[in-house]
Amino acid sequence: MKNVFGRRQILKACAPVIAALSWVSACTQMPAPAPAVEQIAMTGPMTGGDKGWIYRAPVLDLDALGYVMEEYLVSGDARSFKLVEGAQARFDGGWQTEVADTAPFTTRIFVLRPADPKDYNGVLLAHWQNVSAGFENGGPSGEEILGGYAWMGVSAQAMGIYGRPGTEQFSLKQWDPARYGSLDHPGDAYSYDIYTKAVSSALERSASEQAGPLGGLKTDTVIAVGGSQSAWRLASYINGVHPHTQVFDGFLLLAHFGLASPEELSSAELFDFSGGGKNARWSQIADRGDVPVLVIDTQAEAVMHYPARQTDTDSFRLWEVAGAPHTPPSTIEQKELSVARDGIPSQDDSGRNIVEWDYVKDAGIRALVKWIRAGEAPAKFEPIEVEMTSRGPSYVTDELGNVKGGIRPPEVEVAVGVHTAGLPQPNLLGRSELFDKARLVELHGSRGNFIAAWNRSVETLSQQGLLLPVQADTLRQRANAFWPED
Repeated sequence: MKNVFGRRQILKACAPVIAALSWVSACTQMPAPAPAVEQIAMTGPMTGGDKGWIYRAPVLDLDALGYVMEEYLVSGDARSFKLVEGAQARFDGGWQTEVADTAPFTTRIFVLRPADPKDYNGVLLAHWQNVSAGFENGGPSGEEILGGYAWMGVSAQAMGIYGRPGTEQFSLKQWDPARYGSLDHPGDAYSYDIYTKAVSSALERSASEQAGPLGGLKTDTVIAVGGSQSAWRLASYINGVHPHTQVFDGFLLLAHFGLASPEELSSAELFDFSGGGKNARWSQIADRGDVPVLVIDTQAEAVMHYPARQTDTDSFRLWEVAGAPHTPPSTIEQKELSVARDGIPSQDDSGRNIVEWDYVKDAGIRALVKWIRAGEAPAKFEPIEVEMTSRGPSYVTDELGNVKGGIRPPEVEVAVGVHTAGLPQPNLLGRSELFDKARLVELHGSRGNFIAAWNRSVETLSQQGLLLPVQADTLRQRANAFWPED
């Protein structure tokens, strides 16, 4: 399959030069990767342990789906990176970095892949596991991934392995010491290279017929994926590490706050609007034109991302979903199955924002693959409307209280309630204050009018390329949840 952005072809042509040089490449189209530190060891597939299953793995009928799920240990030396002497973390993401030092690590990855190689579409989604809760979150979700993709979860950060005060019992090492006791992490400054080496070593083994986590599957497209806290890690990766590694063909950042930092900072330090937000922490993503970057935000992040909002280009897109919460409701439902199995406390979902947007994420994956392979850039969408006030950026809302602009799910476009989400109010999963029947009648006149308006909204999303036919059918049926037949 053709890769229009040409990263793999350039690296292959430059291989003799890259082998001889460390930081400068004679092939000027692309910076040369820094030399590998050592051969990475990979052990697995892992079995047994105190629990006997993969931590935070999705609860799926793998046989029925035609998929295999396996877990491996990955060990070696990882590099940390720093700004070169005299350089600053520029707001536009154009950071100049170099290797700082190295340290040994052992982490884990788990992979979901088609059992039959003929079912594989050649796309690997490499997921940076989220640790903002003090333990790991993240698994394959949505319909798109189970349509022929391979998905890899990488335990890139220390907190997933060790936890933090109060969450140690849910860390990998304590949750199942027999299975994960050998994990060892030198600190998050090394997380970027741990992530890189985990993905690249799995690809190398599969390409050389050594099978391993990818089972010998032939991969031609590798996409880095991360949401929320993992999205800002990927933003820093793009700005400061990607020029040295060149492993990924594209990046998908979900629910991104606009954060990126070359330093290891606490969340309180990162969430700082000083100077209008234009500092090294609120940073744009470097748009070098070598690989495409798609950011999909929701109402939960868009107002905070606003200081770092950047213009769409031939290699960058920003989509924002109006009214939607930090995590799609359907993803939360799926996650709750693994939460219950793994013994992790569940969150109260009463009154939670009900605006669904998992199909937008699925559409983003499809669009990013087409962008990489065929050079066909995704659709452009108007962002959510934001205005600057004396208190900082604020959403512009309609007469009902819903935000204007952005991708418009039918729950917002057809007004079944008032939907909110985001910071500074500490409710990323948001609230939905649904209208009663009397209010729906007042707004829409009749159920027939409501259903017609809902279906028009679904048709618009379909025409925008955001829904597959089966997803459109499901979304049409969703209208009955808000105005059932009498």
